[in-house]
Amino acid sequence: MALAGPDATANPALSDLESLQQELAGLMSGLGHAHEKLAEVVFAADQRNGELRSKIAELERQNLMRVFRIRDLELENAELRKQAETPHPDLEIAIQERDRASRNLKKAQKVIEGLLKTIEELQASSDDCTCSARKRDQTPEARSRTQVHQESYADPEDDGSTIRPQRFAASTGSAATPPVTPRPRADRAGKGKAKELEPSHETMWSGSASSQSTWDTPSSASRALAKEKRLWYLEFMKPPSTAELQHGPIPFDFLAEQLELEEDVQFAIINLEAMPGYDTRIHAESLVAFAYEPIILEGPGPMTTYFIGWTRPDEVPLVEYWTKRSGDLHLFIWPVGETVGWRYIGLHSLSFVEMESKWPMLQAADKHRLLTHLRDRNPGMDSAEFRRDVREGRLAQVCIQLESKGRVESHDFLREYGLLAGD
Repeated sequence: MALAGPDATANPALSDLESLQQELAGLMSGLGHAHEKLAEVVFAADQRNGELRSKIAELERQNLMRVFRIRDLELENAELRKQAETPHPDLEIAIQERDRASRNLKKAQKVIEGLLKTIEELQASSDDCTCSARKRDQTPEARSRTQVHQESYADPEDDGSTIRPQRFAASTGSAATPPVTPRPRADRAGKGKAKELEPSHETMWSGSASSQSTWDTPSSASRALAKEKRLWYLEFMKPPSTAELQHGPIPFDFLAEQLELEEDVQFAIINLEAMPGYDTRIHAESLVAFAYEPIILEGPGPMTTYFIGWTRPDEVPLVEYWTKRSGDLHLFIWPVGETVGWRYIGLHSLSFVEMESKWPMLQAADKHRLLTHLRDRNPGMDSAEFRRDVREGRLAQVCIQLESKGRVESHDFLREYGLLAGD
């Protein structure tokens, strides 16, 4: 039987110790690997943290720059607001002058076009008129008409309702408004006082005896019969029945000077002749109105005198609005066939009146005369198309009622603006 000695008991303990050592060595190796990995992770985290800090610093810098930019914009905006709110009288005046010059240029262009057209028509018809004019000049009546007759500005043989100006024999010019030659304006003696007509301001007016007699003579028997039978009729060359006072003809340059009309207003009035269409050619300025070759509709009974015309239906409200805001106006008209100047027919109130179509009620002679007048105004006009448009409503009737506002006020107006000689 063998006995266990010290070596027998030491071997198992040694083997256990070796196994523990191996396990510890494995753990130490694992810890070493883990430490390396942790060190790598920490290093990567430090790098990432540094990058993020750099980005944060860059964003803060950009944000600060934006704050500064916003402040600059706010200051600039405040300065611009201050400049915008500050009035600039010189700039406003310059803008107004620019707009006014542009309007004057357009009006002048229209006037020039109209005058050129008139000159061409006169040149075309001058050859046809030369022979007949020479024959007429050989007659005693023609020779006597070409002599200049000095007449007083107001004929003492006339009654107070018609004041005729000083004039001389008729020229061969057209019935257009004479071109305006601007002249220095004389200062008034005082507000509400008439201008003194000095000898140097006396005006020689070229008038037509036939035009004057046509204007002065009463309506024909057919017109009187139309009144008696309560018919509607048209007047082209005579004053409306509402005219309580008549004065003229007055050349436009003299009239513009006495009324102190601005140049743009003068252009607008002169341009009335060149305006095409079928409506009433009228221009109002302050207290005066000028109607060029208006067609006057007379009806039965009182308060039945109108300017009549035709236009597109969408333009009728504009006429109605214009008459509502125009008020009482001193009315000048240039009748059909006039060759000298404008005729004053007194203070009138103009109002828009909507009525049934008067075209079917007109006599055949009036329709023929009307169509002839409209064709002269609108070259190339189709009369049949005009009739059809009126009948079917594509052209709307526009009637502006005339109402006289007093003979005394009209006479005071003529005296105040120096249109009566001897004042």
